[in-house]
Amino acid sequence: MPPAPPAFMSAPAHYRRNEALRTIRPGYPGNKLIGNEFCNGEALYEPSFGTVLRWQLTANPQKEEKKKDTWTPAVVPCAEAFFSTEDMLVWLGTPAFCCA
Repeated sequence: MPPAPPAFMSAPAHYRRNEALRTIRPGYPGNKLIGNEFCNGEALYEPSFGTVLRWQLTANPQKEEKKKDTWTPAVVPCAEAFFSTEDMLVWLGTPAFCCA
């Protein structure tokens, strides 16, 4: 008997959002998922080894521009985020956020 296809292949895209949290954008449906995985399009992007290798070995046209860009956001101590009862968004670093 052949193995069953992965769940994401047959699962349609759907949206998930926390209705208890206020959203800035009117009509925002939530985060798009296929199965339990976040996605951008109508299918999950799972690059082949060859695609990843080509991406790593191909010259980056923005390489010099990225080296010259030294801007970083100011570090703001936010230990109070662990004790506050207020809603807040803490940037942990690209691309992570902590919503409290």
